[in-house]
Amino acid sequence: MFDLAVITDQISMDFEKAVKFIGDLGADSVEIHSLWDKNIEELTEDEANKAKKLLKQYQLNVTNISSTVFLQCPLTGQNHDFKQIADHFISICGDYAFHLKALDYCMKLAELFHTDLVRIFGFEQKRSMDNSEIIDVVSDRLGPAVEKAEKNGITLILENCPFSYMNEAMLIRKVIENIGSKNLKALWDPGNLLRVKNKNLVPFPDEYHAIKDYIAHMHAKDVKATVPGGEQKIVPLGLGEVAYEEIFHALKQDQYQGYISLETELFSGKEGLLEDIRQSYEFLSKKLKTS
Repeated sequence: MFDLAVITDQISMDFEKAVKFIGDLGADSVEIHSLWDKNIEELTEDEANKAKKLLKQYQLNVTNISSTVFLQCPLTGQNHDFKQIADHFISICGDYAFHLKALDYCMKLAELFHTDLVRIFGFEQKRSMDNSEIIDVVSDRLGPAVEKAEKNGITLILENCPFSYMNEAMLIRKVIENIGSKNLKALWDPGNLLRVKNKNLVPFPDEYHAIKDYIAHMHAKDVKATVPGGEQKIVPLGLGEVAYEEIFHALKQDQYQGYISLETELFSGKEGLLEDIRQSYEFLSKKLKTS
């Protein structure tokens, strides 16, 4: 049976404020990406221990280390100029060696926070390549990272991200099957597919059936992909086009055992943010019970 968690920086970069709010929602777990205006990869040892004490105080578990390893990292070649994806989403930037070193630290943090899952990405999308080349090159580049995970008892969860080469479930599935390790699984975000331009797929059933055998963790956001002008719009859960009722029903049928983390991507500064998050969490909770 699966349960719900919340990504802390969706609420606030003030970690205590975030975990208190999450506890009040009724969740028992959090996912940590950024806190105190830092990526989790950039936390000092003292800051990491401070976060652990706050989690214990509010009786919350950690589902996974939500790193940005390999997101703003070149797939081939050397380091280059990086631009942050969005003001509200911070990530580490550097070359391949830099990201591998960051992964080492994330695996130590996973041990500290009592989780065996670390989120990774499929490299910054900089040039057009056909799918077969993407699968081969990404598989090759992730190989050393998976070897590290195997040695440390960590499972890397590769997210489908619209800003990376791994922007749809079938590509992730092929990479997982290429590498052939139980220490590489998928982090599936059904809403992210609707943010990828020129994809004639839908999250359910297309994406779900492509990736269901490899899902170890999920994110939940909602997206209107057909607003005027052809641009996508992030909306509170239940107001977009992701078929969560059908997805939850399928997850139950297939005996999914992981977590689903609320990632509204509405972010601080938006009027009514906390109420939107509360309503989105309640929407997911209701669908979990009724699907």
